[in-house]
Amino acid sequence: MAGNVKEWCWNKVAVDKRCILGGSWEEPNYLFWHSDAQGAMHRLPTCGFRCVRYLSEPLPQAAFADVPAEQQDFHKETPVSDEQFRFIRTAFAYDKGPLNSEVTSRKEFAGHIHETVQFDAAYGSEKVPGHLYLPRNARSPYQTVIFFPAVWPYFPHGEEPPEAIAFLVKSGRAVFWPIYKGTFERIPGWSRPGWSNRRDLCIQMFKDYFSSIDYLEQRTDLDVQKLGYFSISGGGCWGALLLALDDRAKVAVFADGGFGYHSDETPFLELATINFAPRVKMPVLMINGRHDPIFPLETSQRPLFELLGTSKKDKSHRVFDGGHGVPMKIVAQEALPWLDKYLGAVRQEAK
Repeated sequence: MAGNVKEWCWNKVAVDKRCILGGSWEEPNYLFWHSDAQGAMHRLPTCGFRCVRYLSEPLPQAAFADVPAEQQDFHKETPVSDEQFRFIRTAFAYDKGPLNSEVTSRKEFAGHIHETVQFDAAYGSEKVPGHLYLPRNARSPYQTVIFFPAVWPYFPHGEEPPEAIAFLVKSGRAVFWPIYKGTFERIPGWSRPGWSNRRDLCIQMFKDYFSSIDYLEQRTDLDVQKLGYFSISGGGCWGALLLALDDRAKVAVFADGGFGYHSDETPFLELATINFAPRVKMPVLMINGRHDPIFPLETSQRPLFELLGTSKKDKSHRVFDGGHGVPMKIVAQEALPWLDKYLGAVRQEAK
């Protein structure tokens, strides 16, 4: 049940945790149907309980049963060899050709310019739409950040940049938000079940990412030599795969992300994060909530951080109290200095 707070349940998980279900007012809507378990003394303003009156007594004992804890030890897994990985890469190969890109609309505002664009997808006869935000407080060519959102996000593209990327635009950076296959108006593909369909859809999503960088490279007003990758939630999960396959981004920030599919969960090596994380070499900042139920700290966040192939001095994991969805104010405070460090300061527009 979604409402003002998540609700404590009787059921134990492992030795020292209890189920706490539903979604609170400040959490992403997709958390409403995700399970969560926290220590019984866990306290946040978004945690509470509801009173109920049962229509029949006694309740079945199954309603009070313990819930098995499923925890995968990623450290016990072994990535594929370089030779096997070269074969995996072929699943994501695409033929570069004319993008036939066009700017379909351009709106100018006091602090930014918002363009909607489209270009040919690297598969079939589809078009990839996207939103490009250009800052007014910096000089062209702009440092650029490519964004990958949560799996089921809702961030309307209105007069102001969506909250998830507004701080980047205000910092003087251009931000490109492709509408990846399986998101927003291109979401119907998620409706078909099965691992094969999921694999095919993910490959199309990734090709949209690669083609998006191809598009950015064609623009003279963008400095793609200073390209950053920024993601939230699911985008942080996919980030390890994308950055291992394409190194054109020079720096990355994963907000609310963690370890994705492992080899025991997916029958396809081309989706198992363990095969990609060690092959990420660029600087990576991870920003997470300590009590995140989607990407738990010990079993998802830390394994991904430790397995990234980035040198220790060029990766950082910042953990804050809270669940899934670190406030954007904190994300901005952490992300902007990280981008400045590896991309350089933004060239401000002369007054």
